[in-house]
Amino acid sequence: MLALKPLYNRIQRGIGLAQPGGIAIFSLFCILSLSCGCSKSSTAGTGMQPPASESSYSVQAYGGKMETDDGQWIRPAKDFASTRYSSLNQINTGNAKDLKVAWNFSTGMDRGHEAAPLYVNGTLYLITPWPNTLFALDAKTGTIKWQYNPNPSPSAKGVACCDWVNRGGSYAFGNIYYNTLDGFTVAVNAQTGKEVYKTKLADITKGESITMAALVVKDKVLVGNSGGEFGVRGWLTAVDAHSGKIVWRAYSTGPDKDVLIGPRFKPFYSSDKGQDLGVKTWPPDSWKIGGGTVWGWISYDPDTNLIFCGTSNPGPWLCP
Repeated sequence: MLALKPLYNRIQRGIGLAQPGGIAIFSLFCILSLSCGCSKSSTAGTGMQPPASESSYSVQAYGGKMETDDGQWIRPAKDFASTRYSSLNQINTGNAKDLKVAWNFSTGMDRGHEAAPLYVNGTLYLITPWPNTLFALDAKTGTIKWQYNPNPSPSAKGVACCDWVNRGGSYAFGNIYYNTLDGFTVAVNAQTGKEVYKTKLADITKGESITMAALVVKDKVLVGNSGGEFGVRGWLTAVDAHSGKIVWRAYSTGPDKDVLIGPRFKPFYSSDKGQDLGVKTWPPDSWKIGGGTVWGWISYDPDTNLIFCGTSNPGPWLCP
């Protein structure tokens, strides 16, 4: 069993990152005990006990501040806090059994559909897995208003570790913002379906792809890469929502200047109070293929002006 201590140190170092452009980023991680199953032996007879089940578990009420619900769904997980909760009550436990199909729509694709549809002003916006077509549907009838085809490279399918999925987009400034599997962020006019811009962020020739749901915060589109299985270097990038230009990029591994760790970073543990631990705690140069991609959902707290994100698996595979 090989412990990934360099990753643990790197993750600890990654908490509380100060960013330029008036937004701070705070990475929240769940640290797991990682092992590498190189041995052919079974765990049977090792004395290891299965985890105990929790018999007294009860659902806790959400303690955060809810945003005002305007009856729309303009972000990947409903709101900045990613609650995925709507206060609309027309459908409830009393009448759910009476629901009937009003219409249905098929994308014609048999790959994973992981993107929650957006609902804006009577229109549903649906993003498909590769080739990442964006459909605008009349919410009442299911009629296609328009569709946008970004025409991503077929080669991107070869660096998609876990299906050709897309996890959604965001609506802001009259546009739909989302990502393509081959590494682009696109802005599409929500009324006309016309492309506003298309910006390249990831490089599929390096094993990178993009599957995450773009989140718009203030005037920045936040995007992370995928590809930790292929030895890429994870990052979170901010794109100007109006021009499509890259504003900043924070890497998950490497020197402080690349991770955008500044004077506002206040580590709790003394072992994390050092410079460039994102380099020093890794074997030589392995941080350059360290993984830690940001393909999950992102949350934002307007009160503290902090972004919350997590990183994925490490890149180096330690099993021979």
